[in-house]
Amino acid sequence: MSIDFFIRSYPHDYEFLNYCLHSIKKFVTNYRYINICVREKDYDKLLQWVDVTNCKLHKCHDFQDHEDYCGQQIIKMCADLYTDADYICYIDSDCILKEPLDLKEYYFENDKVILLKDKWVDVGNGNVWKNCLKELNLLTGYEFMRRLPQIYPRKFLKNLRDYIEKLTGKDFINAALDIHKRYGFSEFNIMGSYLYLHENENMIFEIGKNYTKPPKNAQFWSHDIKDNIIKEMKKILDL
Repeated sequence: MSIDFFIRSYPHDYEFLNYCLHSIKKFVTNYRYINICVREKDYDKLLQWVDVTNCKLHKCHDFQDHEDYCGQQIIKMCADLYTDADYICYIDSDCILKEPLDLKEYYFENDKVILLKDKWVDVGNGNVWKNCLKELNLLTGYEFMRRLPQIYPRKFLKNLRDYIEKLTGKDFINAALDIHKRYGFSEFNIMGSYLYLHENENMIFEIGKNYTKPPKNAQFWSHDIKDNIIKEMKKILDL
């Protein structure tokens, strides 16, 4: 079993990405590679601003700035094109690990992947994602954008893209951008819902609010005050 990290980043988050990478290398075991993917126009800045030692680097579609919030979600759903690992561990640049994490021990049970879900009544503002799921015939009784990192099997991603293309009659990128314009777009809800409905045989879905394993991450939001975030990240990582 191989597990790769996959991070889709952009220059605004590169300072956070340095701390994210540091936390992975400090705390995480049982992964193979860290894959970092950025737009081609952002690649040179990545090399200048981020310590990418021992990381695998990739260039992706040059989404326009105004559409790249959705663009980064689209590329996460294409992560199988950038790694051949059996499983993909997603983490965002503004998220760091805060204590030791064995990916195989924490995310797998009897060779099945554990993915968290919660009922819509328990996720507050998360209800905003119902419309994009309805549009894709993927609405269930649960919301899947729980805590990061999240691990998914690699092979289902092409099936999901094919499903969206067949349903919408458009290529995947344009279908996703169109849904984003009308309803917003939530990659982890789309991925989790698709697995829950269509490819659940190798998955275990646990209720997030009752999950007994403590979170190993510290989640920040890159739109908050940067100096405050960096200060807290340094404190957690003892830097």
